[in-house]
Amino acid sequence: MFNTSAEFHVYSSGYSAPDFLKTSSLKNQIPSLVWFFLPLLISTDSLFSVVVMFTIIDFSNLTKETRPIVNQAFKIWKDTYSEILSDSGEKLIPEYFYRSKIMTAIYEEGLVKAFLLHNIYDLTLCGVSELSYFEPVNDILKCRLIKSEAKIFSCEWVTVHPELRARFSKVQLGDVMMGLAFKTMMDSSCDSALGFSRLDNKADKMALKFGFEKLDTIVRHGKECGVMYLSRENLKPHPYSKTQEIINELYQNKVNFSNLINSNLGAA
Repeated sequence: MFNTSAEFHVYSSGYSAPDFLKTSSLKNQIPSLVWFFLPLLISTDSLFSVVVMFTIIDFSNLTKETRPIVNQAFKIWKDTYSEILSDSGEKLIPEYFYRSKIMTAIYEEGLVKAFLLHNIYDLTLCGVSELSYFEPVNDILKCRLIKSEAKIFSCEWVTVHPELRARFSKVQLGDVMMGLAFKTMMDSSCDSALGFSRLDNKADKMALKFGFEKLDTIVRHGKECGVMYLSRENLKPHPYSKTQEIINELYQNKVNFSNLINSNLGAA
């Protein structure tokens, strides 16, 4: 889980939205979707209504509504990670992005604020543990995962929009994005989640807040990372109640375009 962080505020009617939510200069970069209003997340006295949404996008079934979101996320992803991989002697290739099955994203009036990419790996299938995603995992840990017959929901490339990074607040956009991804896992057929979280920006600490355990430390794309694992039964609410309230509100009003995610399967 490569990660950057940003603040995330909830403003009720009568309060001015923070600058990073207004982002008026970027408002018209992406075509509008059909917006679903969340009263808790709307500021009526800002320059324009602030509407923050959470969506689950299926890469195998993109629509005219979801393609602009995916295209913008790809550009943010490329701008964010090209230099990081170049510094480690690697090249960022589109396959790393589009091999995912699902993208979870927070957006506001077409502006992507944060997102994660996900795959589903069934370790009961022959050869799955030999896929490139598991290359950094040591053989002992890999055997443990195989023995557990886990169906894993991967959490990859957690990314925050560059204009929203390095802000300081009790509520962090990265925390909200990750919490939404883990709730998505709970509504999938998976029984666990796995990610590789950078240590230099404390992304591993973020995952620990939700009940993840650090199984190992590895080097991925030139960065030291924790191998973070979460069993379904160990998922915890975020320790800061306001952050969890935002996660719950956004997830309850999610726009789900994926048949891999079904609210009847797990606990919302």
